[in-house]
Amino acid sequence: MSYDDKIFILSPQYALQKVPVKNNYKYYLFNTSEGDIYELNETAFDFLSRLDGKKKTIDIFEDLTQIYNTDLKTLEKDFVSLISEWVKHNIIVEKENSK
Repeated sequence: MSYDDKIFILSPQYALQKVPVKNNYKYYLFNTSEGDIYELNETAFDFLSRLDGKKKTIDIFEDLTQIYNTDLKTLEKDFVSLISEWVKHNIIVEKENSK
């Protein structure tokens, strides 16, 4: 499935947090209604933090290819299953009128 033209937002019951730890960072996703905490890698955090309800997924992918010095095809391949899982578990939702 292609998500390129989809526009997503983080579900309202979730919050992202970047926490400094020594000379690095830890990345978390909090379910504020259930109390669950998920540790993320930096790339997943960067993707989720860019879900502003305005940018298409392909635009976010293009941003991340520049940041992580990777090609678009590899990035899309890596994220398709993640996006599917996040949608399935209502972590991200498609913005209405998104095509």
